[in-house]
Amino acid sequence: TILPPLIKKSSALKMEAKARQEWANDLFDQAGIATEKRRLTLIREGRQQMRFAGQALHQLARQLRTTREYPQALWNSARSFLLGNDFKNASRLTKKYLATVPRQERPRALVVLGQANLALSKLDVALKAVNECIEFHSEDPAVYAARLTASKIYLEKGRIADAAQVLNNNLDPEGPLNPRSIEWRDSLFAIGRIHYLHGMKLL
Repeated sequence: TILPPLIKKSSALKMEAKARQEWANDLFDQAGIATEKRRLTLIREGRQQMRFAGQALHQLARQLRTTREYPQALWNSARSFLLGNDFKNASRLTKKYLATVPRQERPRALVVLGQANLALSKLDVALKAVNECIEFHSEDPAVYAARLTASKIYLEKGRIADAAQVLNNNLDPEGPLNPRSIEWRDSLFAIGRIHYLHGMKLL
């Protein structure tokens, strides 16, 4: 008598979260071709739908607390909150996720934790998270996003040389990244901006 209602509730929450995320992505797509004034409204509405999705997924995680699906539900909720600019909940649920998963699952979550705490101006917490990814998961693809986030944190701290260094690590011609990757292009743009704003020579 307990199991069927649980399955029904879980399915409903999954459906709600998926619908909210699809709605949000549609709004974001519309924003890409809208006028400036309309674009801001669409982005704001899209973020709101992502937050609603995060709430539904958090409820789902609670339903699945004793199952194998619990960590993934936490992760999905944290990601939706991040995309919805609810950085406090994104950070909180990412910490819960990190406490439930093995070492190999940590890198992507450490990046999200860093991004969320950067947005909350908790720079030391953010830097600790991304540096854990950089130092202990150097072979994981998430390290490139971790370096990009680290560069933003260093800039906030006024550590311009450190910001440039982590970006140059992404742009290392002997490294695995290539100009087709988003992280490579973002790193090139970011270091160009450092050069423009701070008069640093590109390394």
